[in-house]
Amino acid sequence: MSKRPPGVTLVALLTLLSSDALFILFMINYVLLGVGGPYNGGTIDWFYVMIHYPTLPISLVLLVYSFFLSIGIFEQTTKYVWYASILFWILTLVFFSGWTYTIWRNIGISYNEDGSSSWELIYAWQYEAIMVTLIPFAYSIGCLAYFQTQKIKHHFHL
Repeated sequence: MSKRPPGVTLVALLTLLSSDALFILFMINYVLLGVGGPYNGGTIDWFYVMIHYPTLPISLVLLVYSFFLSIGIFEQTTKYVWYASILFWILTLVFFSGWTYTIWRNIGISYNEDGSSSWELIYAWQYEAIMVTLIPFAYSIGCLAYFQTQKIKHHFHL
């Protein structure tokens, strides 16, 4: 068995950290839904959440997936771990693309009293949310590119 490249260890640690970040995202969404979500009226039905707030169940699935994937990257050198890693990063890109779209669609034109218009964010937290969504993009694209190198493919027996 060949020695594990140091980048693979770093990717495994970053994947474990992403499971922590997805846990935080899940808990924030769960708490917000517990207090009424975007509405002021108490808890929301879980069926409603599954349909209208896909961030909650998808972040839970990605959380579990990334946790076990990080263990797999640490322990295994099979091609299945490589394929599971590629799938995870593609799913992460798709998920955060959708989430970024929902944030960016709330950017709109604000009309001032003098009739002029300006672009502004509707919610105060959107600047932070946009920055948070850029981190998974960089992580996923970087890991996808790194796992395409011949050294890593050889390590995973491809």
